[in-house]
Amino acid sequence: MLDKKQLEKIMVWEQEPLTMIGVYAKEAAKTALAYREMLERLEWIMTRDTCAGEWVEWCPECENRKTDGHKPNCELAALLKGE
Repeated sequence: MLDKKQLEKIMVWEQEPLTMIGVYAKEAAKTALAYREMLERLEWIMTRDTCAGEWVEWCPECENRKTDGHKPNCELAALLKGE
């Protein structure tokens, strides 16, 4: 799996003449970065804790509170870890 820096390098990659594979790679990298940005916005969801009566942020994947951080096996955290 490519990390964020690798995808960014692909997006600015210039090859003369740019082949169709290069064009597709750049578009795929652009799409992957857009999905990554969306996941970053969804990493912590704000909701009201009815028992405690307070607003908390939690991960929709591992269901831990932001104050506790992600669980070690959280797939969302692992995916976003690649900076």
